[in-house]
Amino acid sequence: MMKDGELIKNLAKVLKKRISVRPDPDILLPPEKAEELIKQLVPPEAEITNISFDPSVGEVLIELGSPAL
Repeated sequence: MMKDGELIKNLAKVLKKRISVRPDPDILLPPEKAEELIKQLVPPEAEITNISFDPSVGEVLIELGSPAL
């Protein structure tokens, strides 16, 4: 049985194209709740400077003063 990650990897290899899998917007957290969760998970020492959301691709960009943390 093939796992989802393996299926996508094999499909990309056969098609010789990069494949991006995006979530359905309905299953994403609202940005306010996602930001709260991110702030709980990232240690304060990492110094979050900015959090921005790109709803078109379902991604979040987190800028940190100390990304190594």
